[in-house]
Amino acid sequence: MAILIPEITNAESIPKIEILTIEKKIKESDEYSKKLCNAWDLNKENIKDFFLTAEPFITGAEMSYFDIYPCETKGYLLINDVKRKYSINLGGSGFIYGFGKEQEGFGCRKGKCLEYVHYEEYEED
Repeated sequence: MAILIPEITNAESIPKIEILTIEKKIKESDEYSKKLCNAWDLNKENIKDFFLTAEPFITGAEMSYFDIYPCETKGYLLINDVKRKYSINLGGSGFIYGFGKEQEGFGCRKGKCLEYVHYEEYEED
């Protein structure tokens, strides 16, 4: 669907995004992950920037590019005045729910959105 990527749209088609709520969830984990999760803090502008600069998933297999950490930031946002639920995992994946299908996935492996996640690139064997 790729409705949020400003690099491939003109300025008039960039959606208006307003973050309504922010809730950080951390699950029990190892010390390394716990330390990363406790240091991770996103504000409304960070969340908006993440979704405007991350890349949309084209296939479900692309989700495997990202580590899944035991922490996420989630809440509600408005896209062009339509309320949606969102979540962002520290590992670089994010979702916006309610687009006529289950979810719209986004991932961050390069660019400005890397400021808001902990992405570890792995070399292929």
